[in-house]
Amino acid sequence: MLYGIPTGEQQDNQEDVGDKYTNYSSRTPIGSRNQIIIELYGAVTPYTVYRYWWVDSVVKKTIMLLDKSGLRKKGTIPPDPNWVDPNPEMSDEEFDKMLGAFGFSSVNRETDEQKAERIRTELNK
Repeated sequence: MLYGIPTGEQQDNQEDVGDKYTNYSSRTPIGSRNQIIIELYGAVTPYTVYRYWWVDSVVKKTIMLLDKSGLRKKGTIPPDPNWVDPNPEMSDEEFDKMLGAFGFSSVNRETDEQKAERIRTELNK
């Protein structure tokens, strides 16, 4: 058998090896576990190693690799014509009302001229 599961014992790449088996990680360029983790998640960190070994299934990892390689064609789903945005934009009044709940309402906010006049009258007292 020329190619096998990446973690196991397999014969060397030489034609005549007899009974000599070598322990290896992989013969493919993306075969080492660290390279696969880097391809899937971007970096080797304790979190990505945890996700690789215990969270993500083999099927999910395979689909992620296929997506990143471009081998799997992504289907195009047309947008639903009946879709309604669940978070429509707020009007200015609604926005001011929301800010007012936190004490930042712009409805009662002074202009710069009003603020300067108020300070002048306080200082002149």
